[in-house]
Parts: sequence; C-alpha cells; structure tokens
Amino acid sequence: MQGTYFEPCKITWSEFRDRFDELRYPNLKPGTVQCYESTFNRLELLIIPHRLSQINTMAVARFQNKLRGLGNADTTVAKHLRHLKAALTWAKSMEFIPKLPVFNMPKRGKHQRLMKGRPITDAEFQRMLDAVESVVGSESAQSWRDLITGVALSGLRIDEALALTWHRSSKLFVDLASSEYPMFRIQSDGEKGGKDRLLPMTPDFAQFLDEIGYQESGFVFKPGRVKNGKKQEFRRSIVWVSKIGSRIGECAIVKVGDGAHKKYASFHDLRRRFGQKWASVVMPQTLMHLMRHESIETTLRYYVGLDATRIAHELWTSWP
Repeated sequence: MQGTYFEPCKITWSEFRDRFDELRYPNLKPGTVQCYESTFNRLELLIIPHRLSQINTMAVARFQNKLRGLGNADTTVAKHLRHLKAALTWAKSMEFIPKLPVFNMPKRGKHQRLMKGRPITDAEFQRMLDAVESVVGSESAQSWRDLITGVALSGLRIDEALALTWHRSSKLFVDLASSEYPMFRIQSDGEKGGKDRLLPMTPDFAQFLDEIGYQESGFVFKPGRVKNGKKQEFRRSIVWVSKIGSRIGECAIVKVGDGAHKKYASFHDLRRRFGQKWASVVMPQTLMHLMRHESIETTLRYYVGLDATRIAHELWTSWP
C-alpha cells in the first residue's frame, strides 16, 4: 500500500477488499475473518457495489431489507450489519470514505428470547447417529458418529471439537495433569472469549474419551472422508464439516425450525442439547462456565423453555 493514495469516493470495492485483507485480517482470529468474508460476499451478491462510496445509508438499508427478504432472522441480519459497520468504520479511519453511513440495527427485545434452533431430543439424537452411514459412507461412519457424540457430550462448538487434541502444545487440549479430574485447557488464541482457561469436563464426556481410547498426540476427533458420487472428499474446515453435519440432520429428518427455509439439526443443536441437559442439573453460573458464555443472559436462554416445560409438567400431573 506504500506510495498509493486513494481519493475519497474513488476507491473501488475490490481495492477496498484487498486493503482490508492486507491490513486488517492479520490482526483478527480465523473465525472473525470468516464472518467478514461472509458479509462481504453477501453484500456483493445483493448490492453489487462498484465503488466503496456506493455503500451509503440507502445501500445499507437495501442490504438489510434484502437479507430479510431471503428469510434471514434478525440476529443474522444484525450480525452482517455489525461486521459491515466495523469494516466501514475502519475504512473511514483510513480516509477511504469521507463519512460513515447510518445503520439502523434490528431492534432486540428487552426480555429473554428462545434460541433460534432448539435442543434435540434423545430419539432425534439417535436418528442422527443412524443416518450417518447413508451420508458419509460405511468406511467413515464411526468417525463421524464419534464427532456427533463428542459434541453432544462435551458442549464444544464445532470449531473447538475439530481443534481438540491430546497434546499440550496445541491451543485446545485434553488436560489430565493439572487436576485430579480431566479438564479442557484452552489457550487464549484458540478460544472465542480470548482468555486462557482451564475448564471442567463433564463425567460422561470423560467416560466417552476413555471408551474411544486416550492417545499420546493428534486430534481427538478425526472425521473421515465423505462419499460424493463415485468420489470421496474431505476438508478439515469448519464450514465443510458443518455442512456435512446439517446433511446428517436433514437425512435424519430432524427439523429444529420452520419459516422461509426449513432448518434441520446441526452440530450447534447438539451443543444446545448439552446446555439443556445440564440446565436441569446445575445452577446457571455453573452452566455459564460449562458453555463458556461471556454473558449470563445467553446462558439463561436454556432455562426459558426448561422452566415452562417443568411448570407444565407440574400442572398436568397435579390435575385430577
């Protein structure tokens, strides 16, 4: 970029993306970079900007409306707007644009809201395990069942599950030495909250690790190659593995949401299953640590539907 000057209103959208990639991405976590890329790609598809200056207040409003028109939830729309606003704020600080557009973020309710998906039931969980072979093939079926079971028992996010290793030099590993109990140790650069953490492991997940066999090194979960017609493919990327998980949920016909687009169970719904299961056993503060939430409000969502179900059960069982 040295020796290059962009006049306000003259820098193209493509040039802006190149500069953002060169100067901003190196300071961000891979997951955050992926979020920015997703927002930029959506913007290009829906708005088709030629110059950066075309992303004005009117264009932002159009982008927001088109996202809604595609059936995106308010939380998804707000996420894209937050990333776009952050990117344009950086562009203004670099004097690529003269002023920041106005962003009218979707309003969020002041009260607790139910989560977008839902925790799947034990029967649905078993259906997903049964559907694995028809999606990935017989050779890799057990490795994918291990991943599904591991996420359901550990509460790990899918990126964390893929990063989990047996050896201490990694960002996220199984720690058997720091305590009398098995633990997760998460280094700050491998964790969403950006903190070094030693976290308790639930007994059922520790038992599961014992069943699959403790190792000296390597990844804990090693999902195998997936059949694709006459070929087999594998990419150890969050996006690709997540797509396979959603295909398994769809094959098992486990629907967790309706609307403009039917939503089938994903790895994150397995994490929700973990949250609801332990919400009936432990206090909110404990669950907050198990789920590694930054805010107790996020954790309390697991108690909204749980309390309603418990109260309904008491009403119906006490009815003469």
